[in-house]
Parts: sequence; C-alpha cells; structure tokens
Amino acid sequence: MKRRFLSAILGILIAGNSVLTLPLNGFAADDSYGKFVFGEDSWSIINGKGFLPYYYLSDADYQTLRQNMKNTEKWNSRVFLNRSYGGSCYGMAVLSVLACYDLIDYEQYGTSTETSTSLYTMTDAMPSEEQQSLINYYQSTQELDCVRQKVIWDIYNTESGTESGAERLQMLIDSVEDGTPTVFSFFADTGEAQIAHALVAYGVEYRESGFPYGAALADGCDGRILLYDPNRNNQFSTLHLYFRTEDLSWTLPLYCNSDVGMITSVLSDVNLLNCGGLLGGTEAYESENPFMDVWATNTLESPHTVQQIEWQTDGTWNRSTASMDYCKETIGYYWEPSPDVTTDFLLPGEEHGYVLNMENNQELNTSMYYENSIQHIYASNANQTVSDPSGYVEFSGADSEENSDYELELVFNEGYYSGDWYDILVSGSAHGASLQKTDESYLLESDQLDNVKVTVRNDRDIAYLAFSSEEESVLLNLSECLTLGDLDGNQVINASDAALILSAAANMGSGKESGITVTQEYTADLNFDGECNAKDAALILQYSAERGTGIFSGTLTEFIE
Repeated sequence: MKRRFLSAILGILIAGNSVLTLPLNGFAADDSYGKFVFGEDSWSIINGKGFLPYYYLSDADYQTLRQNMKNTEKWNSRVFLNRSYGGSCYGMAVLSVLACYDLIDYEQYGTSTETSTSLYTMTDAMPSEEQQSLINYYQSTQELDCVRQKVIWDIYNTESGTESGAERLQMLIDSVEDGTPTVFSFFADTGEAQIAHALVAYGVEYRESGFPYGAALADGCDGRILLYDPNRNNQFSTLHLYFRTEDLSWTLPLYCNSDVGMITSVLSDVNLLNCGGLLGGTEAYESENPFMDVWATNTLESPHTVQQIEWQTDGTWNRSTASMDYCKETIGYYWEPSPDVTTDFLLPGEEHGYVLNMENNQELNTSMYYENSIQHIYASNANQTVSDPSGYVEFSGADSEENSDYELELVFNEGYYSGDWYDILVSGSAHGASLQKTDESYLLESDQLDNVKVTVRNDRDIAYLAFSSEEESVLLNLSECLTLGDLDGNQVINASDAALILSAAANMGSGKESGITVTQEYTADLNFDGECNAKDAALILQYSAERGTGIFSGTLTEFIE
C-alpha cells in the first residue's frame, strides 16, 4: 500500500499567486486509505487532451466489459461507444476514487520513465492507448444497471419540485463530511450550452465570513465542497462548489449555479464504482432498492398522459384506471446514451405495460427500461406509443395524409428472448405498427408492410432481412436473415462474397440495378456507411486473410467492431 507524502502539508494548496489553507484536508500518513490527496489521486493528464477521436477500448478490455454486462447493458454501451468522443470525465473521476483505495496497479498502466507510485505519476503528458482503454472502460460502467439505478432512485427519493437540487446537495455534503471521496455529477442548461460533467468531491468546510474570490455568484456563501476536476490538473479556488447553508443554493464558478444546474449523482460506494469487474479488490455491489422501470423520451411538445394498460382475453389492450400517483416525470437524467432524451417517467413498483398518449402528433423517440428488456420506439409522426414487459411495442396516430417512418426494437436478457437473437429491430413506414414477441419468433402487424427492414443481433453476429407483404400481420422468419458479409448465405465469408459486392458496386456505378437483393445490399454494407462498394469488399478480403493465417478467429462482426 502506498504512503501519502503530502500529509504533512495539511491541505495547503496553491491558488493562483496566493496560498489557500484548507484545514479539513490534512490527513496523516497512517490515515490516508480511502482519502483523496491532490497530486497523488488526481491525474496529471487532462480529460480529452490527447485522446483518440472515439471511445477506444483494447480488445481485452472490450471483451471483459461485455462479459460483465447483461444484454440490455450491452445495448446501452454499444450506443454510447459508437458516438464520437465527447470526454471521459466520469471514467477519470471513478479511477481517481479507486486510487484512494489503492486499487490501481500503477506500474501495470504507467508509462513514465520513473517507477509509478500514484495515479498522478502513472501518466506522461499524454495518455497511452492502454491508459485510454482503462479510462474508457470505467467511463462505460455508467451504463451498468447498478449505477443507473442508484442515480435514478436518488433522484426519485429527492425529487420534490424546486427543492430537489438542495436535497441532493445535502446528500453530497453528508457524503464528504468525513473526507470520503465521492463522484459528483451535474447537468446544466445555461441557455447557450448543455453541460454534463463528473468531478471528485473530497471534503467540505465552512467559513462564517464567506469565501470571497472575486466572483459575485459566491456572495453570501458560507460553505464549500472541495473538488478535483478532471478537466484541470491544477487547483484554484474557483474549481470548488460554494453553497449557502441557509437555503443550500450553490454555484460552481467555472460552470453554472443552482438556478440552471442540477446535481444528478452522488456516488461514494467503492463497490459500486468498481462494479465493472476490470480491477479487483472490491466486493459485489448490492442495492437496497428493487429495479425501477424508466420510460425515457425526447421532448414532449403537447399535453400528454401515461397510463397503465390491461390485456384483454382477445389479445387487445385497454387503458387501466389504476392510479399513476407513483409515477414521477422528471428532466431526463437517466444517463441516456442518446443525447436527445429530455424527459424520464420514473415507475417504481411492479412491472406494468404503459401507454404514452400525446394531444398532438409529433416525432416520438422513447425507450422503456425494464429489468430484463429495453423497448425502443421511434416514430417520425405519431401521438401514441405502448410498451409492455411481455415483449410488446406499438406506435399509432400518424396523420392520415402521410405515413410515419418508424423503428421498433426489442432487446432481451438471457432467458427472455425467442430464437437466436436477443436484439431485434424492425423499421419501415406506416400509419401504425406493433411488434410482439411470441414463443418462437416475433409478430409484426401494420397497415402497411412495404419495404420492411429487419436487423437482428447477438454477441457474435449481425444479420438482416428485407421484405414486403400485402398482409397486415407477418410472423417473422428470422432463419431467412443473412449474416453481415455472407451474401451468398453459405455461412462462409470469403472472396465469393467480396466478388458479389464488387459486381453490385460496378452495376450501381454505371446506373444499373445492383443485381443483388435488398437483403444482400444491407448485408454488404460492412462499414455501415449506407453504401455497398469496394471498401466493404476489402474488409471481407482482409478478414478472410486473417482467418486463414490464424491471426483472427472470431466472426466478421467481431472483426469489424
């Protein structure tokens, strides 16, 4: 266990050209375990600087992450990791706390020429790919149910109108009163920008005369929470959170204040923060709360209602008259991988089916999070969506003059899906459509089944099916799906598939039909750029060559991802 060399300084930090004394931050060397020391448990690198333009994970770390996730968590992480890089503040903050508990092997991850003895000395000026993978691994753990549920239960239990921010600030104060390092996150909409950020809180102190530092926002503040910001590798007074004990209003001078900002998470349990399974040394995290269902939506532009549904013996559903007093509608804080989510309906208690009804038509983008399924509905023009834990999704209400483009997706954990695929996505255009899980497959019903695309996924493969039907009800035959890259359907991906792609690309380049089916065209788009061309054929040839020489042994989907 490493020793704390800064304990004798008794918390003296340099703030610009002045010296700022922090009396609550002096820790003796034998009392340093589980306490934060700036310059040891902070990073010398800065969040995002020198990072790759995507969320890089090494193959080994990616496989470990997936092995420790349920299918629904994999869906969340895949959406998150496929976004352009937007920072890793949460991962850096979590690892900073784990460093306080001596859970990081500094020599294993270090790149410094000298022996690494702390998180601060583990890195050079820029992070190595191994360090980026470690950081992004823990950045991804915010998509785990245990973390998401802890956040949402804290919001549910403290959401009481305008006092919600004050209540969670009190949670943060209580958490760090004894010096316990805590990952603290906030969200702010300043009118000019939306900010979501994670920092490390590690102490609190009070001063009757306040904390003057030249910022008017801090007038009257008599308390402050000491913070480490992954966006900085230095310390100065405006980096801390200042508050008034009288009403618990607060300000983060560099970012926002309580008028436009909201504290979204207060996470101090080291077992929870280390729940991803990459670093050892902690126990399995156990929540005191049952799973809370959450229905996340984009902005709802007209009056709306959420009601339970009841299934009838004829297979239809009706709205229930059950009270919805337990439902809380909040700003979208469920750490959505999709950035356009702005509203969450929090639904504790037993699992139920629900209908969301809008007064006016609009674009709807909703995701229902049940304990063992995620049900995603997108409709470009609708006024109603339905989700049920049995595996049923529906949209309806498109304007009579035009169809609605739609996506209906069901994602199930092990033991809850039909067939070989745990993720099924159906897209098309219609006035209304529903997708329902059956014992053997999935039933698609719609007033129009022209140009329907089906995408299915498991841990190893992605496959596609395209069809049109004059019927209004079709039991999907997923055995007809073609796996990514397997255009001829012989379950071997090689040069013959590449030849089909090149032939189709040549035909389309000369203004002709592709010469392959629509399903094959989807299957041929290996790099997911919406085109079928020589780049896709080259990926097949590269994959086939590496398989042949034993360099790679997985599927084409794994090779590409």
